[in-house]
Amino acid sequence: HESASRGNFMGMVAMAGGIYAVFCTPGVNLGALRFAAAFVPGAVVGLLAAFNVSMEEMPEMVAVCHSFVGLAAALVGAANYCGTDVLTLGKALETFVGISVGSVTFTGSLVAA
Repeated sequence: HESASRGNFMGMVAMAGGIYAVFCTPGVNLGALRFAAAFVPGAVVGLLAAFNVSMEEMPEMVAVCHSFVGLAAALVGAANYCGTDVLTLGKALETFVGISVGSVTFTGSLVAA
């Protein structure tokens, strides 16, 4: 239990450092607003989950969160395809791999949950 608490604290410190780095980047004006608009609801959901999920339920919660990572990868791949004027072989391969791996990750993690 102690090492898990220490790991959680180190993760929080690292995330705080990342957030600080984003806001200190030169030229972050509207980007900071978009970041905050995405971060604040995510932080609220994360805090609610952290206070309401027991340690026995943690593997299921990790699997559900991991499925969102896979969904995000698949959506980024789809956006990459839609936003490209010229589809080169490298771009097509990158898009295919992103969508494929993201979809498999999403599906597998939901099954695991």
